[in-house]
Amino acid sequence: MTRCCELDDTLMTHPLTPSSAGSPAGSSSSSCSSSSENRHFEYEILSLKEFERRPEVLHLFPCHEVDNDGRLLPSFLVCTSSHMFVLHQLPHLPESASVQARRPLNSIVKITTKKQKPDVCTFNYGVTDDDGNVKIWHSDRFVIPNSAAVISTLQSLIIHILDTFKSPSLPSASHSANATASTKPP
Repeated sequence: MTRCCELDDTLMTHPLTPSSAGSPAGSSSSSCSSSSENRHFEYEILSLKEFERRPEVLHLFPCHEVDNDGRLLPSFLVCTSSHMFVLHQLPHLPESASVQARRPLNSIVKITTKKQKPDVCTFNYGVTDDDGNVKIWHSDRFVIPNSAAVISTLQSLIIHILDTFKSPSLPSASHSANATASTKPP
């Protein structure tokens, strides 16, 4: 069984939710709606320890998400080989969190920090059209302790994804340089 989240008219399905065979201990489903914005959210409440033990989870970084009003929300960034999840820690259940967003790593087009506040990071998500123009469709702001290490980890995951999307029939520059070096006579 997958859980869904409707946010800004975008339907996001969370593959890390329990299967229909049963849910792990400490997870449940909740929903709430905001009357002022008329949005419906359905999210999963899960145990952080259970979530961290899942084999697809590569990294879990504690942070604070900065909302539109400038409030800091205790959160976690969870990285798998293909996605970054935003989890909000629940104030009444400190060992639990809810999945707020699921972002494909290859949709991250820009990560920025301020020189005077290097722990405040802005993630811009978007697509590149055929002309090379980037269209940003969403952004998130976080306060991340030791943000340089987190950004470095995310960059390496993104580069790995982009390398896997390259065509295997086209040799990369390093492969062609090695091939040329090995064919030269001694």
